[in-house]
Amino acid sequence: MAKFKKKVNDVLDKVIPHHCLFPDLASRVAISSTSAPEWIPSTTELKEAGVKFKVKKNATSFLDVTFHDGLMEIPTLKLYDWSESILRNIIAFEQCYMGTKFHVTFYTLFMDFLVNNPQDILILQQKEIIMNWLRGEEEATQLFNKLNIKVNCNPNENYLSGLYEEVTDFAD
Repeated sequence: MAKFKKKVNDVLDKVIPHHCLFPDLASRVAISSTSAPEWIPSTTELKEAGVKFKVKKNATSFLDVTFHDGLMEIPTLKLYDWSESILRNIIAFEQCYMGTKFHVTFYTLFMDFLVNNPQDILILQQKEIIMNWLRGEEEATQLFNKLNIKVNCNPNENYLSGLYEEVTDFAD
C-alpha cells in the first residue's frame, strides 16, 4: 500500500505540483477551538461591515487566504469552462484518498460562503480576486454554490477556521 501511495503522489506531483495544492499552511492562524465559526458572511455583507478585499500578489497558491485588521487578501482565481470539473475532481480525491487534507474542499466552501449572488462575484472581480472567463456572474455564482453539495468534512480540520473566527469577530 505504501508503494501505491508513493506512486500516486509522484504522478499527481507531475500533473499538479504538490506545493500548488497543498502549501505549508502551518504558519496560518491555528484552529483555536471546536467553537470556531463554521461559516462567514458573504462578500457584500463583509464589505458593508467594513472589510476590505485585496488580491494577494505574493501567494504561495490560490489557497493562501489571509485576514488581518479588516483586510482580506485572496489570491486570484481564474474561472474557465473546465474549472468546475477540476475542482470537483480534486474535492473527490480529497474525500476518497486516506490521509489527504481537505484544503481544496475547505477553500471552495469558503468561496461558497463569500459568493451568494452575482453582486458578490462583481465585487471580487473588481478587486481582481476572480478572473471570470465563464458566461457571466450568475454562472460563476452557481459554480461556487454547487461544488460542496453532499461533501463531508470535519470543520475542526478546516485550515481557514482561524480566519473565519477573525472575520466574524471583525464583522460583528
